[in-house]
Amino acid sequence: MYYIKGFGIGNQLRCKLSLTKTLHHRKKGIECYESASVVVGMHPDEATDAIIDLAMQNNKPWMVCPCCVFPKTFKRTLPSGKAVRKYGELCEYIKNMSDDVQEATLDFEGRNKVFYWLPENHRKD
Repeated sequence: MYYIKGFGIGNQLRCKLSLTKTLHHRKKGIECYESASVVVGMHPDEATDAIIDLAMQNNKPWMVCPCCVFPKTFKRTLPSGKAVRKYGELCEYIKNMSDDVQEATLDFEGRNKVFYWLPENHRKD
């Protein structure tokens, strides 16, 4: 199995392959992503935005359970213009990425908020 570092990729795959590996591994990582039915990030750290952006661009369902904010690395802002510096602000930022982002709480202590998005063709009315 092949994986992309920082991504939990659908079809029940879990990952740890750096995209800087050989061309063969990069191709396998891309094939894995393309065949995935959902993109998942459990405490994905710096990969949070990439998981969401890439999945939405490719019309794939996604789910992230964010943890660290990395305010010096990412210059995220809320609709109000306020910089995202804290966990609660990161959660608000993720919710604002699309009107269709949903929120749930996982059954464990700590940073257990989970956000997910389903493309229209996956939604049940």
